Amino acid sequence: MVNLKEKPFCLSDEALNWVEETIASMSVDEKVGQLFVQMRKSLDEAVIKDTLNKYHQGGLRWQGGDRNQVYNQNKVYQENSKIPLLIAANCDNGGDGCLSEGTYVATAAEAAAGPGVKTAYDIGYVAGREASSVGVNWMFNPCADIYMNWRNTIVNTRAYGDNADRVIENIREFINGIHQSNVACCCKHFPGDGVEERDQHLVLGVNDLSVEEWDDSFRRVYQTMIDEGLESIMVGHIALPEMSRKLRPGIKDEDIMPATLAPELLTDLLRALDLDVQQHVPALVHGLVHVEPWGAVPIAHELRVLQKLVLLNPLFELLHGQEVVMDSIRLSGPGGPGGGGHRKVQGGVAG
Repeated sequence: MVNLKEKPFCLSDEALNWVEETIASMSVDEKVGQLFVQMRKSLDEAVIKDTLNKYHQGGLRWQGGDRNQVYNQNKVYQENSKIPLLIAANCDNGGDGCLSEGTYVATAAEAAAGPGVKTAYDIGYVAGREASSVGVNWMFNPCADIYMNWRNTIVNTRAYGDNADRVIENIREFINGIHQSNVACCCKHFPGDGVEERDQHLVLGVNDLSVEEWDDSFRRVYQTMIDEGLESIMVGHIALPEMSRKLRPGIKDEDIMPATLAPELLTDLLRALDLDVQQHVPALVHGLVHVEPWGAVPIAHELRVLQKLVLLNPLFELLHGQEVVMDSIRLSGPGGPGGGGHRKVQGGVAG
């Protein structure tokens, strides 16, 4: 039996009651829907309501929009969702990743090029403040990739360095900055980009490191972040052939799949990293696993719905699923979206 009062969940009695009551009240369709992060298709309120009623999505992602559009969009989504949504943004360089008026701070490469790690912290801090002001509670950052191949165009300036130690110290500070706004983080792109030259968004990516090389690089990055309480991990459309061969002796080349579709990488490898720090919860992944490019956990399982609810509750102070109240945000002035203002939330996302 999973004890949700213990690490890594650490729920209070009130939070635990909310999780148990909420999941007990959900239909099978609602539980399945919670496993999907959907891309916004329309700003029309009627379309949003219809989408939520039909698909019961667990998360939201969007591209583009100014602070008024994004704030209103997220407000409509939260007010019309039975289960408070995880609303995600992609802020590699600061607040400009979620708002057209957002603040650009620096690229990861710029941050890592200088002494210390303060710039990485500042990127996270500004991104968290500006994103949370418009309702974001989940950051698809930091990029935990290692820039081993200078011809890689996907990682490029998004990476904090070409070695694990430099990446670890910088993404740790980025996460610390984000956490000043009570926004969850998501390291990407497991099992690791930056080794080859293909675009994993378009074709199969291949991380061709040996098992020993991977253990001494990407494993250290992900294991460190998991040990320190990372909430979620994004899985890339990237194969790790040597590890697949180790975990599945005799596997044929044509059966080697990217991590998004490979049980030996998702179940055997990634979960093993997490089990190192939560042996008392042998069936669960710490937090969430987001699979790119489709944005869905591949197997619908009630325990994973539970994880989503658990992640929502302690981070964003959910109280019995009541309506989100964000009226204290002004849409203009220093306290408005992008300006670091505060808002009152009852049973919703505090951001």
